[in-house]
Amino acid sequence: RINKDGSIPHDNPFFGQPGVRWEIWAYGLRNPYRIKWDAPTKRLFIGIVGPDEQTTYDWYDVSQGGENFGWPRATGRLFYNEWTPAMIPNYRPPTWGYTYATGSRSALGGPFYRSTGRYAFPQLQGKVLLADWARHWIKYGELVNGTFTSDTAGSVRTDGKQFVIPAKRLINIKTFDVLEGPTPIALDVGRDGCIYVAEFDGFFRPAPNSQANVSRYCWVQGSGAPGGAPSGR
Repeated sequence: RINKDGSIPHDNPFFGQPGVRWEIWAYGLRNPYRIKWDAPTKRLFIGIVGPDEQTTYDWYDVSQGGENFGWPRATGRLFYNEWTPAMIPNYRPPTWGYTYATGSRSALGGPFYRSTGRYAFPQLQGKVLLADWARHWIKYGELVNGTFTSDTAGSVRTDGKQFVIPAKRLINIKTFDVLEGPTPIALDVGRDGCIYVAEFDGFFRPAPNSQANVSRYCWVQGSGAPGGAPSGR
């Protein structure tokens, strides 16, 4: 975290400490893909891309400064080899993790949905919006005080230990939409209450006949589909 003029804020968590870069805000992140600052709660949501393994995870984290998210000693719900949470200074568990095996791999973090706009979704108020670039879906869930429980994958941890830690957790996660063509690469809430999604057509490169665009989801009173689905796009 740096100031607009390039200087380092004195309230950064490691400012003034010898042997460390003072601009560091949080660490132990493998591949932060998308971040989202939530001003009302002063939280930073981070979407992470995990390693290309079936036993590891992509996840969303909440950062308030000085946290260590574990990489390369831990990823998602998994602690490698003999590592334990107590051995990782300032360890902070993820708010949500999911495997490649469940069909997802590139997490987008945030934002919170709060709106009094004309087309605001009543069922989304206070929820966290989630998306995955590689698997086309958009979801939403609730952030609560909960419990983080680690995995015991035998391929990387032979002792079978499991760790339970109090943590902020995402629960009641539901699907909002699944894009049929392009993939979600960024999303935000407009003043009108609609959800705006920037979409990328392609994988690592744009598609030859790219259909990339921006989509808008709005709630139309009295015509919404059940289960929180958008009534108009």
